[in-house]
Amino acid sequence: MKRVVFAAVIVSAASLGSQQGRNWQTGRVVRSDTTTEDFVHNGATGGGLLSTVIANRTTEKTTTRTVITGGKYAYTILDQQKHGRRFIIGDDVKYAQDKRKLYVLDADGKECKLDIIRQERR
Repeated sequence: MKRVVFAAVIVSAASLGSQQGRNWQTGRVVRSDTTTEDFVHNGATGGGLLSTVIANRTTEKTTTRTVITGGKYAYTILDQQKHGRRFIIGDDVKYAQDKRKLYVLDADGKECKLDIIRQERR
């Protein structure tokens, strides 16, 4: 039991340490565009001319591109999660860049790790 508690303390301390170690900056959400695509999957038996469609299934993919400006750069980030992050256009956000990833605190205070698909000088 003591080992489990000790391990939990170490893991939580490590995660807090990584958050505090980030170089947080303040930026602004200037634009956000969401697109949705439907993909139809066919379940078929047989092959060639004798194939029979058993069932069709549709999958929806939502992609959100958000632009955050701050400091010297404007970042376009890509969010392809089933439940997207919540950003409010015109509001300030905290962000930290780590190579091709942008860590952002969303409107709910949740830390999000998102892909940078475009970075440009302002």
